[in-house]
Parts: sequence; structure tokens; C-alpha cells
Amino acid sequence: MLFSLFLMLKTLYQVVLVSYLTLWPVLVFRNSGADSSKAILAPVIGILCLAVLGAGLWFFPWFRNDFIRWGLLVAFALPIVFAVRSKDVRFRISLPYALFAAVMLQALIIGNNPLPISQEFMPGSVQPGRMIAAPSDHEIPFATADYFRHNYDGVEKVEDYFGEWGLTSRGPLVPFGINALFFLLGIVGGGQEFASIYGWLTNALVILGVFHLTRSLTPDPARTNLALFWAALSPVVLINTVFTWPKLLAIYLLLLAVAFIIRRRLYLAGFLTALSWLSHPVGALMIPALGLFVLTRTPDGEGPWIARAARFCMPAAIAGAATMAPWLAFKVHLGQPDPFAAYLLGRGTGFEAATTFQEWISPRISNIYYTLTPFAIYNDGLIKAWLLGPLNDASRWLIQYSKSLPGQLGFVAAAAACVSMLFHRWNRQSAAFGGSFIVAALFVMVVFWGYSADGLGRNSLEPVTILLIVFVCAYGEKLALLTPVILVTAAAETIMLSLLQFAADDGFTAQMHVPLKMIALTAAPVISAAILYASAGLSKQFAARPAGSASE
Repeated sequence: MLFSLFLMLKTLYQVVLVSYLTLWPVLVFRNSGADSSKAILAPVIGILCLAVLGAGLWFFPWFRNDFIRWGLLVAFALPIVFAVRSKDVRFRISLPYALFAAVMLQALIIGNNPLPISQEFMPGSVQPGRMIAAPSDHEIPFATADYFRHNYDGVEKVEDYFGEWGLTSRGPLVPFGINALFFLLGIVGGGQEFASIYGWLTNALVILGVFHLTRSLTPDPARTNLALFWAALSPVVLINTVFTWPKLLAIYLLLLAVAFIIRRRLYLAGFLTALSWLSHPVGALMIPALGLFVLTRTPDGEGPWIARAARFCMPAAIAGAATMAPWLAFKVHLGQPDPFAAYLLGRGTGFEAATTFQEWISPRISNIYYTLTPFAIYNDGLIKAWLLGPLNDASRWLIQYSKSLPGQLGFVAAAAACVSMLFHRWNRQSAAFGGSFIVAALFVMVVFWGYSADGLGRNSLEPVTILLIVFVCAYGEKLALLTPVILVTAAAETIMLSLLQFAADDGFTAQMHVPLKMIALTAAPVISAAILYASAGLSKQFAARPAGSASE
């Protein structure tokens, strides 16, 4: 019992350290207006500072010495010193940050639960997969950071670390940040637990992205709060926060990019879009949708539309290209093949290329079907086995929450969302948003994804799912009636998922006699229940407002 308490305190200490070293700009800009660019970009600034430091440590190994390390730690502590000296130590936690903290806490609880999740990758290790039938992608940020920590040059030992993929197949933003944390905290070996904490924190930031984008689309705080609560309670956020690939971080940056497009800060939008790609490759798949959305917002004026559109898009294109250029140049310099390129011509069986149009189109039709159709993955008998052998029926049912669009939203919440949009009176703003980020984005993903034929979830679907939550909350109708349905059912399905992902493991019954493990099992659902309780009264806010769709 005492040892367990010690481990909890140690983990809490690690969380505080990583959180402060990442989010210190939030303290610096705490008195800025909620809609100011400084306040919106504060977490991004913290992430960038760590990434720049991590890159510098990789390029200049002589930078690694205790004098510089302690000097940097003193610099990081200055915001606290100045806050105390100014006697302004007040820090009011807003709803978005409270929900961000709740989502991160839930990930922390599930991530440190000693029980195994059904067929997760490397169960019982320092950094297990924490996803049913998990791939190994959650290890990539730590493995890449460890590669940087050893100052390998991109060619040395690349197969030992990355197999057939290579160093530049994934973005460096998170690994550089982890590398910086290793240096600042004096970690010369291991450190997977710090990589996990950083992953949970940066993924949970998607909640702030939902807030800023929805707030940019609608002046109605009730709609913004619904988007916040639905995202915090959704299966897609639970699953992809706990699993430490930086996909939700990429989506957070995409959401901010869209918000700055609406604000007509195009250079920031381009910069953030590039950072999204530098976080996770899914950011690149969203570039066509972002480009289309920018075109729909071309201002009226004199001259041909094409000329006006080109001028309007130019700041985003220049900023994005300039931000992406260094990593792209390094990628070209290494000359390593990128396996992602094979997906475009894939026939749904891995890296094999299709030889006929029928072979090419067949897996893409399957992906549309299994992405959009509720329960089809389970009913059609897909994913019957994984790395460790056959999957039981409970595990196969739960996989649908990560693989399909209705599952990622919550099956009942997805149905309620459809009802809400049936009553929506389409206008230019909603058509531009939905056409760009739902229809066009999904089309690009379907065309590109030829690696497998069992749906786009866990592959590229997650940005569309999060943007669909924002879309429904900003433009949907009948929300006074549907809000309780959406939130209660999303919470119920997420609670079920957080419990059954452990209970579905074949060895679960042998663990039921251990009290601490059962306590750990029930801790995460308490967070979902608390979030749902905090949302009470939201439907009354809708009822008190006049009917009508949101407007920008």
C-alpha cells in the first residue's frame, strides 16, 4: 500500500514537471483576453520552445552540459518568480482548461492502470499500447526521441529503431519535445513514463482546439460548451488521448488553423497547418480541405476571382511551406523511402499495389462502408485476430469505437447528430465548413488509404470526427432537445469502453481479487461521470435562446 502511494506521488511529481515545462506560456499570458492570439497560442508556444530546444540538442551535441541545463531551468522558472514578485498569483481555471485537465487525468489513470487491455501492444511494459488490438505506433515518439538523444544522424541504426519506415516517415515535433524534456530533467536512459505524460498532455489539448474553433464559428456560448463537453466525453478523444501517438495534437493544431482562417490570420493558419503535419502525417491529408476552405472565404472585390483567391491564400502558403521546408529538405537529403507513398496505389492488403482499377476501387468502397455504417465491422466478422491470437467478441465489439465514425462519436450521439443536421437550414458558412472538412476531407482520405479495407478509423478518420462534433454543435438544430441525449449517451458509452477494454482481456477474471487494481479500474469512469455532471443545465441554456442556426 505504501509503495503504491509512493508511485502515485512520483507520478504526480512527474506530471507537474512536464505540465509546467510545456504550459508555462499559459501562465505568462493568463491576463490576456480569451480571444487574443497570445492566449490561444500559449500552449503552442510552449510546445515549440521544447521542440526547438530538442532540435538544437540533436544538431549541436556540445549543448548538452549541466551549465546550460541549469541555466535553462532557471529561465523556465522566471514566469513563476515574476508572478510572485508582482503579487499576481491568481489563476482562474476556465471551463476549457478544466476539461482539458480532466481528459488528461483520465488518460493518466488509464495509462497507469496495472491491468492489461485486451490485446494491447507490449502489455506489462513501461509504455504499453493502451488500446484494444493496438498497433505499435504509440512507441514511435519515444523511439524517435531516444534516437535524437543518442545524436544519431538519420542513417545510423535507423533500421534498429524504425525498421522499414525510416526517421522522417513521422513528424519530429513531439520527439524533439521529449528529447528536450530528457535533457532538462537529466534523464540519460529510459524515460518512457515522461514520453507518455507528454503524449497524454499534448493529445488532451484537442479540447482547447475544439473550444477556439467553435467559438470562432458561433457567438452562442451554449453551442461552444456543448462542443467542449461532447468532445471530452467522446470515445474518439478517450481512445486517442490514452494512445500516445500525437494524432490529437495534430488535430488540435488543425483546429487552431481553421480558427485563424476564420479570423483572416492566414500566415498563422499556414504555420499551424505545417506544425500539424510535423506532429503526425494525418495533418498532410487535411491540407486539401484547408485549402478549399480558404478559397471559400476569398473576399469580394475588384478583379478576377482567381487573382483575389491567389492573393488571399498566399500568406498561408508561404508560411506553411517555409515551416515544412527544413524537415522536407532533410527527408530528401536522407533519401529514405516513405512507405506512406505506397498507400495511394494500395489494394487494401498492405503495401501491395493494385494492378487494375477494380483492385484499386474495391478497398476504398469497403473503407467508406465500414467507416460510416454502424456495427458493420462486428456484424461482418472483421478483425477476428490480432498479434496475440484470436480476438474475443467483446474486444471485436469495442474495436468499433476506434474504427468507425459512429463509434468514435458514440453510436447514439451520432444518430442524434444526424437528426440535428436534418433540421439545419444550410447557408454559405455551413456549406463551406461541411463541404470542406467533412465531404472533401473524407474523399481525400478514401482515395489515399489503400493500405487496408476495414474502415478509416485508427488510420486517418479522427480529424473528420472531431470537426464533425464542432460542425454539429455550431450549426445543428433542436439542440435543446438533443443535448441530453448526446451527452448522456456519449458518457455512458465512454464509461462502458473505459471499463470493458480491461474486462475484455482474457486474463481479467484472474485479477479481480486484487483490490487496488479494481479501484484503478473504476477511477477513469468517475472522471466521465464528473464531466457529465458538470454539463447539467446545458440544454436549458439552449431552451432560453431563440431558435436559429449559428452564424459567424
